[in-house]
Amino acid sequence: MGEVEISARAYVKMCLHAARYPHAAVNGLLLAPAQRSEECLCLTDCVPLFHSHLALSVMLEVALNQVDVWGAQAGLVVAGYYHANAALDDQSPGPLALKIAGRIAEFFPDAVLIMLDNQKLVPQPHVPPVIVLENHGLRWVPKDKNLVMWRDWEESRHMVGALLDGRAYQHLVDFDCHLDDIRQDWTNQQLNTQITQWLFPACLLLFLPLLLLFLLDWIRHWDVQGGLQIAQRWSKTWPPFPSPAVVDLWLPGHRLAHAVTFRRWLHRNRGPSQLPADPCGLHSSITHSTQRRDYAFLLLKTFSTSC
Repeated sequence: MGEVEISARAYVKMCLHAARYPHAAVNGLLLAPAQRSEECLCLTDCVPLFHSHLALSVMLEVALNQVDVWGAQAGLVVAGYYHANAALDDQSPGPLALKIAGRIAEFFPDAVLIMLDNQKLVPQPHVPPVIVLENHGLRWVPKDKNLVMWRDWEESRHMVGALLDGRAYQHLVDFDCHLDDIRQDWTNQQLNTQITQWLFPACLLLFLPLLLLFLLDWIRHWDVQGGLQIAQRWSKTWPPFPSPAVVDLWLPGHRLAHAVTFRRWLHRNRGPSQLPADPCGLHSSITHSTQRRDYAFLLLKTFSTSC
């Protein structure tokens, strides 16, 4: 068996499930894409099952059937099982956890068993509070920690801390709650939306500095001739220019002054005696996308030869 990757969504929902019922044992199913590579098992989601009467086989069978049908529609399969014991210092899998995990492994040979470490379940743990076990014949043994991957561990642990502070665990619905009130959504779409909204700004904060550095380096090192060459290279794929403002933002210059100078020059030379006016094509004959591109390249070429 190869690597195992745990997504932020799966990790967060496991922790919130244990946090909502700190007095009881909790369990749930781990889901993975039906189409996957053989090198890595990606646990993308989980379904919280029970916090009371974990050993009732009828309820468990109903839950497994429901999750199996829903997962097939979403392109997911049951790929593992997680369990948190009621005792604070108990991280060993009991007979129930071993039996359910073994049953899952009969249908999914690469299934994993995750035990939550209650002592490490704090708002922002320094190490992941999970123990990942894999099936070796008739035994479940701890998996090599070097083969347990996290899509973004730092972001996941900060997210758990923030959601715990905001009491987001109160919105988590397990299958127990659904059996008490069928109007409650055991797929936790509302919680999934909260997790996605948390991850999206984090991605922006991660990539925005890189984008700014790239743009600054681009402006500093490229001259106007370089901008003309890039324009010619992108001519077949670059979309039409909607306005001169796009041109001066898109034109790379040796200094920022180049863009400002080109902007002023563009407005001085937009008369009908020299170049066609209105590059937007709002009230002129330049309406075809190829004509608008040729018009922009003409402006760039004329400006580069005049500087």
